[in-house]
Amino acid sequence: MTPSSSSSSSSSSSSSPGDSSASVWVSLGARLKQARQQRGLKQADAARRVGVSVSSMSAMENGQRKVDAFELFALARLYRQPMDWFFSGHPELWNDSHKRAPAGRL
Repeated sequence: MTPSSSSSSSSSSSSSPGDSSASVWVSLGARLKQARQQRGLKQADAARRVGVSVSSMSAMENGQRKVDAFELFALARLYRQPMDWFFSGHPELWNDSHKRAPAGRL
């Protein structure tokens, strides 16, 4: 991360160094890159097929840009991976929040 990006807090699409979720985004990026390479796709090809710029794809793969749900869904389909595969290795994401509420209680 560059010194200028660590002092900027106005960007909602990047994680600050003190952000406890930063490691999740870096890990997600690594999994995105791994899946893309396993499918034999170049970064530019994947970016074009998902509808993002090459620089955005690069930033996602490097954990410097958050991935929205629609992008992750498109990438998961493109890479033929279940969406939860991208978050393996982060059990803290799978706490009680993934359990369903009892019927009739929301």
